Amino acid sequence: MSTAIYDLFALTPSAQLALHPSLAGYTGLPVEEVRAIVLAEHDHNSALSVLACVEAALRTDYLKRCYTKQKDDIARSFRDIYKKRAERARLDDDILACWRDSSSIPKVLIGELIGAFNYRHWLAHGRYWTQKFGRLYDYPTVYTIADAFLEAMKQHE
Repeated sequence: MSTAIYDLFALTPSAQLALHPSLAGYTGLPVEEVRAIVLAEHDHNSALSVLACVEAALRTDYLKRCYTKQKDDIARSFRDIYKKRAERARLDDDILACWRDSSSIPKVLIGELIGAFNYRHWLAHGRYWTQKFGRLYDYPTVYTIADAFLEAMKQHE
């Protein structure tokens, strides 16, 4: 997709780009600047999608462990949460806290994932505040963290 966006801006004359309906708000800006804005937005959307998939995997795993009454430490911790919150377990404070406290997944990796979810909150809720994440989050960074965590999760199935 990034290549397609780059090609659109590289191969389309500036006059035609100015007429494109999705670029109407960028009239008057240099093509290179508009391309950079569109590519950054694509990067944000891709990272948001990856984190939505990780959240879905975590919540699905949470419910599966609660319903199947597995005997591992994570499942026991999840069932304790389920008694209080049922399907409304909080991602950071409940589900990821259980993974941090009851699994062999490195705490640093879980901390990185929590930081990535803070980035997701910033993306999903309008980006109206100044982000203070302590590190740069972009699609490659988020994908690397998500992939490492999901692989580590597989060791606890």
